Amino acid sequence: MIPRRTNMCIGGRDAGACPSSGTARFEGRPRADFGMTRPPADGRPMGSERCCGRGRPRSAGECPSSGTATADGSHAAAFKRRPTAIRACKDPNHAFCWAAVPDKRLPRPPYNPGVRGLVNGKRAASHPLPQPEVDGGFLGWHESGYLPHRDEPGLVQFVTFRLADAFPTELRSEWEALLKIEDNRKRRIELEQYLDKGRGACHLRRPEVAGIVESSLLFRNHLQYELRAWVIMPNHVHVLFRVESVPMSRVVNAWKGYTAKEANKVLDRNGQFWQEDYWDTYIRNEEHELKTRRYIENNPTKTRLVAFRKDWPWSSARFRDSYERLCVSNK
Repeated sequence: MIPRRTNMCIGGRDAGACPSSGTARFEGRPRADFGMTRPPADGRPMGSERCCGRGRPRSAGECPSSGTATADGSHAAAFKRRPTAIRACKDPNHAFCWAAVPDKRLPRPPYNPGVRGLVNGKRAASHPLPQPEVDGGFLGWHESGYLPHRDEPGLVQFVTFRLADAFPTELRSEWEALLKIEDNRKRRIELEQYLDKGRGACHLRRPEVAGIVESSLLFRNHLQYELRAWVIMPNHVHVLFRVESVPMSRVVNAWKGYTAKEANKVLDRNGQFWQEDYWDTYIRNEEHELKTRRYIENNPTKTRLVAFRKDWPWSSARFRDSYERLCVSNK
C-alpha cells in the first residue's frame, strides 16, 4: 500500500520518471500535497470519486474510513479539511488526488446566537415593508448570523466596513475578547476603537487606493443614495448616507466589490480585500446625525493622523463650507 501523501506517481515510478515530467501540481503546490487514486473504473469523469483515507478509491457512499468523504462530497468533521479534488497528469493512466488541506481563512466574527431573537423582536415591533419595496430588494430588519441590519428606503445609515486583515490573526489576543461583549452598542464602540489602532497592512494609506474608494463613494451620489459624510481611514471606511432607490446592502456590496478589484490591481495582489459584512446603524433624528457626522469627520484627528479635520485628504470634512454644508459634485 502506498501512503496517502507521497512523491511517487501511481505507476510506481518516482516523480522524475512520471511521463508528465513530475507529478501533477495544483496551484503551485508541491508534490507532497498530493495523494494517490486511480481513474474511475466505470468510465466516469475524473473527480467523480473521492479517495478514502486508506489510499483506495471509493465512491462517497462506500468509503469506510473514519475520515473519508461523506455522501455530500465533504470530508468528515474529524478531519476539518476541504473535500479532496482529482487532478490528472498528462499520462491518461495516471491521476492524482489533491490531499485535503486546512482552509486558510482570515478571522471573522463568530456566529451570534442572540442576533436572531433581536431581529425577530424588531420585526414584530415594526410595520411590514410594502410589497413594492420588498420586490425592490429591501430586506427590512434582517441578520447575517452575527450582525443585525435594517434596510429600508429613506433611512439615513451609518456604515463601517474594514479591510480583511484589520483584525490580524497573529494579534488575536488583542481583539478576541471584544467579540464576546454582549451589548451590541458597546461591542461596536470597542471594535471601532481597535480599528483606530491601525493594525494590518493598512492598504488605504496609499493615496491611489484611497482615491479609488472615494471615487466609488461619489460615483452614484444623488443617483442611488445621498452622501452625508465619509472618511477613509488606513484600514477601514465610515460612510453616512441616505438610502434612496437602491437597498443599502446592494450599495455597500457594489462599493466593496468594485474597489476590491481595482485596489488589488494597484497593489498587484490577489485574494480577499475587504472583510465580509459591514456594521450599520440607522440614524434616529437630526441630533443623532450631527453627532455621527462629527464622529466620522473627526476620526483622523482623534487618531492623531492630522491636526485639523480638513487636513485629511480622504474625508468629507474638506468639502464643508463656512456653514458646514457639504458642497461636492458627482464624479
